[in-house]
Order: sequence, then C-alpha cells, then structure tokens
Amino acid sequence: MLNAVIKISEDIVTADFSSRPGVHTSPSIRMTDNKIIDRLRRLSESRIKNAPVKFHRFLLDEIDWDQRLIGISGARGTGKTTLILQYLKIYRYDPETVIFVSMDDIYFVSMGLFDFAEQFFLEGGKYLFLDEVHKYPQWSHDLKQIYDNFPQLKIVLQIHRLLRYTRAYMI
Repeated sequence: MLNAVIKISEDIVTADFSSRPGVHTSPSIRMTDNKIIDRLRRLSESRIKNAPVKFHRFLLDEIDWDQRLIGISGARGTGKTTLILQYLKIYRYDPETVIFVSMDDIYFVSMGLFDFAEQFFLEGGKYLFLDEVHKYPQWSHDLKQIYDNFPQLKIVLQIHRLLRYTRAYMI
C-alpha cells in the first residue's frame, strides 16, 4: 500500500493508493465538498481567464448554446477545449453559475460526477462544462442522472470519440 499526500493550491488532499490485481487504483480524497468545489472553481476561473481569444474557433457562433445538453466530439487536438473556453470567456462567464471541469481531475477518481453536479447545482450552478468526459468510467450513467434530476442545469461536454447521445445536440 502506498500512501501519499498531495498539495493542490492551498488545499491538502490525502490519497490512499491500494494496489489490487484487476482493480483501478483510486485515491480516497478527504476534503469537504465546499473545499473541493472551491478548488475546482479556482481551476475553472484560471482556465477560462487564460483562454486565447486572438482567434475564434470557427464553430463558436454556429452552436446553439441554449440547448440543455450539448456534446462536442472530435479528434485529439482539434480545438474542442479551446472552443468551450473561448465561449465561456467571451459570452457566458459568471463564476457563481458556471464551472468548467476536466474529468481527469483527481477529484473524479474516487468521487462521483453526479455528487459533484448536485453540489454545484445546490450552490447556484446553472452551466456545467465537462472536459475529457470519456476519461470518467461511468460518464453516461451519471450524465443521464444529472440530466433527469436537474432540468435547470445546462451541460456541455467534450469527448475525443463520437459516442451515442440521446437528447443531445451534437456538433
């Protein structure tokens, strides 16, 4: 068993990495929900603030951003994340109601997307932008639960490969 303490910004995350054959290594994160949301908000703010806007991705004004669920798919390195960050920086950014999170963040290794979305929604969140969603093992299940349980929450997700969506506006 390997124990590690990881310093992220001002928050301390304690991780317990257990090695078991055939089981994904997953850290047990011990932070309060509020500290985690605050940390993810800070990361979101930084990513949006630093988004390049000297040029615009060509689909920026072609997407109907008012849809409740939008999926953006494409090959690696084609600008999906840049497109989302540009949209947020130019048109929609309000740190109280918007968050951009990458599903490969350490938080999502042991905590659920549904639980995160619920906490975000309860704190006034209205727009949830998910990057690298395909890296979260049960993304489709959690996404359906979020869609069904929080009808006021708008979701934009980005993945590398084209997958099937129901009730989604695909680009």
